[in-house]
Amino acid sequence: MKARPVVQNLSLAGSLKIELVSRLLQDKNHDVEIISQGEVVERKWRWYSSLVEAEPFAYDIPIHYASALPIRFLN
Repeated sequence: MKARPVVQNLSLAGSLKIELVSRLLQDKNHDVEIISQGEVVERKWRWYSSLVEAEPFAYDIPIHYASALPIRFLN
């Protein structure tokens, strides 16, 4: 939550779809990594550095978030 306030807007359906597709790809012997643009919903002049999810839904599927600087109309 401190690293990325986007979790206030979970968009649960999208997260579940990503998880399901990731697991299906893994079942077919694909290597999977998730890269998120790291969208920030709060409009504050604050730099959010890139990070790797500390508690991913699967230990062998890393989730990477891009860095973000939320400026209106420009991310």
